[in-house]
Amino acid sequence: MYQNLKHKKAVENRGDGYKCIGSYKMKEITIDGKNKRNNAMFIRVKCPYCGKEYDVNYNSFVGKCKTRCIHCYNSYINSFAYYIEVELGENLDNYLNQYGRNDGDDLNTLKEWSSTLITYSCL
Repeated sequence: MYQNLKHKKAVENRGDGYKCIGSYKMKEITIDGKNKRNNAMFIRVKCPYCGKEYDVNYNSFVGKCKTRCIHCYNSYINSFAYYIEVELGENLDNYLNQYGRNDGDDLNTLKEWSSTLITYSCL
């Protein structure tokens, strides 16, 4: 992985807060194990919403498609946290790590169609 200023500038020009961590050479396999056919340019980016880093095809990320984060889709409205805070009108802190059962679960990245079990109770 190396720093490519052209790629970094293109990611910043998207205007949605993504950070370019680095670029891969054309025939380099990524940290996530992508580009095994050695036929695409990949970059490593960091999502401004969930904070996770992942590898994505450069052309699909900055081109017409403008793909989003593969973990959270960069959408607060689709998250479990949205339903707690907006739909239920509750404070999210009341539901985090309640009774120690939700350790490691990030409610911002869980979607309404997720199969992850979240435990909470009404007080």
